[in-house]
Amino acid sequence: MNFSGKKIIYVTGETIPSFKLNGSTLATIGLCLKLMELGAELRAVTYEETVNASPKEINDELKDYGIHLDILKKNPNLNSGSFGEGNYQQEFQKLIQSFQPDFVFCYDWSAVALVAKANTRAYKISLTCDLRHIAVKERALNYLRKNKSFLSKIYNLRKSFFEYYRAIKAEVELLNKFQLNISHANHHGEWLKSKGASVSYLPQFIKIPGSEFNEVAPEGKLRIMLAGNVDGVISIRGLELLIHKIIPELKKVMGSNFEVNYFGHYNENAFGSSLKAGLKEVGDVFVFKGFKPLKEALLSHHIFMIPNNITLGFRTRIVEGMAYGACMLAHKANTFGMPELKDGDNIFIAENPEEFVKRIEEVYKDREMLNKMRRNSYAAYENIYSVDVTIHNLINKIV
Repeated sequence: MNFSGKKIIYVTGETIPSFKLNGSTLATIGLCLKLMELGAELRAVTYEETVNASPKEINDELKDYGIHLDILKKNPNLNSGSFGEGNYQQEFQKLIQSFQPDFVFCYDWSAVALVAKANTRAYKISLTCDLRHIAVKERALNYLRKNKSFLSKIYNLRKSFFEYYRAIKAEVELLNKFQLNISHANHHGEWLKSKGASVSYLPQFIKIPGSEFNEVAPEGKLRIMLAGNVDGVISIRGLELLIHKIIPELKKVMGSNFEVNYFGHYNENAFGSSLKAGLKEVGDVFVFKGFKPLKEALLSHHIFMIPNNITLGFRTRIVEGMAYGACMLAHKANTFGMPELKDGDNIFIAENPEEFVKRIEEVYKDREMLNKMRRNSYAAYENIYSVDVTIHNLINKIV
């Protein structure tokens, strides 16, 4: 497929293309820049609410890269639709009519719903990395664990029940309106296919600026790092496993001769009383460090841990670590969406606290193993997850 001269609209919906943030933003900006590099005339589209929640410097960044960003204004008088897209439908249809795109890409379920309902002859491509109904379920379960009143929990459960089944129905119906559907999480793609949707799996498009492998592994005391914003269900559940189970088990073996540092923003108001108590109990071996560029943080840490134990989505954080040759240690739950992850080859996989500690001990004591894993980790990024490889595979699927 030759994109030269083609008009493309890329709807990023609930996220904004950027190198200044993490996770999905790296996927969206990576695809934008690659399509422009291939000669496409591209316009990125996002929601007013999304931009308002983003720092001004991120919006300026898009201008620096030459990415034209259309911001859809919310119309509260319209029906919100399946995933909140309805408030933006009129604005989007006007853009479609004026720009007349050849292709429309969309990222996340809100964008999928928006594009599915648009009147256009463009070739439509959906890109998703989760399932909305699973996210609804996990949020509901997390709410039950909070210190809320009984009536409040019943109300939330009732609301979530209807939202859950509405999402299941909508997910397949929406995808059937697209010419090509890409799931960035293999297990979610398989589920969608079992329900009648035509879906292909491709790893998520990740572009890491300044990606390079640092040959020198750190010396000294064992240092383990985690990264990301700690405010959502997935990150909090992973943190709970770390604080309540993994660190206490590691202390049995290593005493306090190690440190675990968490880089990223966190919201203590999202923590339950049990997690707050656990954070006090583990003491100084665990520290929230605030935001720090991932490349810089990795230079002084032996292991990059991903303890998230919910089988939802594609773990962008794993690919980010691989892009800098990090020795990755992740919960088995993350492999369901990323079948390329091979235990002992390009990553270490653990399923319980004892396995996490065993892997940590092995790596720390065997420097040759540590360096081998770091090399293999970087090779996995280069050969599987880099944007050049994944975009090439995507283009081959467009007919």
